[in-house]
Amino acid sequence: MTMALSPRSRSIEGARDLMGRTRTHRFAVGAFNAGDIETFRAIAEASDALSAPVLIEASASEVSFMGLRLLRSLVDTYADEFDIEVYLNLDHAPSIEAAKAGIDAGFELIHIDLSGSDHSLSTDDIIRGTKEVVQYATSTGALVESEDHWFSGSSTLHPEAISTHSQPAKTDPEQASRFVKATGIDTFAVAIGNLHGAYPTPPRTGFRASESLAGGALCQPQSPWWQWDHRDSGPDRSVGGHQQDQYQL
Repeated sequence: MTMALSPRSRSIEGARDLMGRTRTHRFAVGAFNAGDIETFRAIAEASDALSAPVLIEASASEVSFMGLRLLRSLVDTYADEFDIEVYLNLDHAPSIEAAKAGIDAGFELIHIDLSGSDHSLSTDDIIRGTKEVVQYATSTGALVESEDHWFSGSSTLHPEAISTHSQPAKTDPEQASRFVKATGIDTFAVAIGNLHGAYPTPPRTGFRASESLAGGALCQPQSPWWQWDHRDSGPDRSVGGHQQDQYQL
């Protein structure tokens, strides 16, 4: 049964507008995972203090713990209490069914990551599944993000060196362009040598490669941002006068 959309979920047009503003005005949007009420409030207070828009993300484990309805309600509540611009992203949805549930719950953004949960999937498998989610998302207008290959590592603190992992993936521009055109996604998870998790020594990431990919305008004109998971490893960047280590490009 499809859940009724909350009033705040109708801000999907606002999320699309925010994407356009990031490109036009060249600024970043922080995306932070929240698995408890204290973290939700801290994110909301920071957004209010800095007068900055923000994304709140919920992974599969956070959805399992808190539930889609509560996550939606918390974002709506803090958006109203602090009068902030905040949107809800389903982070690395492991299946088509999970992505559809997020869409039904009124999430503005959906990240479908089929290969993250099943490394054996072919590119064609990922394309077929992603297209199904994109089509389903037309029921609410939710924005869909995907990736054509799983990222190495895991979202935790790693004591071991990066060399113990397989070579970090790097996005091939031509393959990425074909993937975006085949699926119709709004945003593409670009790989520039980044890994999930935090390591003793950060990976060597190719920011020039990301600039080249962004310049290629892989995604639709109305949604030109790139999301880099806040849990991925990478060097600090100064955005709007504040230091943060993950960003929307």
